[in-house]
Amino acid sequence: MEFADGKILAEIKDGVGRITFNQPEKRNAMSVAMWDGMGQALDVFAADASVRCVVLTGAGISTDSGIPDFRGPNGVWTRNPEAEKQSNIQFYLRDPQVRRASWQARLVHPVWTARPNAGHHALVALERRGGVAEGGPALPH
Repeated sequence: MEFADGKILAEIKDGVGRITFNQPEKRNAMSVAMWDGMGQALDVFAADASVRCVVLTGAGISTDSGIPDFRGPNGVWTRNPEAEKQSNIQFYLRDPQVRRASWQARLVHPVWTARPNAGHHALVALERRGGVAEGGPALPH
């Protein structure tokens, strides 16, 4: 599902609703349309009894470190939808070609030479202050 002209992506899988902020060129800064799109996605999740939790994630934090994003306009999966199979355990286990492609991609992946960027350092600073838990910003209680 897409909302806000593709800047909010949503999916439900195995009882988990996932919302991806998809505006990496602006570091996922939220526009009014994106807030509305997130509300629409949450409405869809609320209407689905199978959704037990919701995960919020953002596209592109590592692109400034030279690691390509997956779903953005020039993302790995956007340019080559077959590449997404390498990140799906069912395809990976079932198909030897997917496993070979995955291992080949790992040999030359930019992650091996990437360095943390300002966004990563900001998350570390938040974590050290107790503001990040379970891989994302902590919610107020």
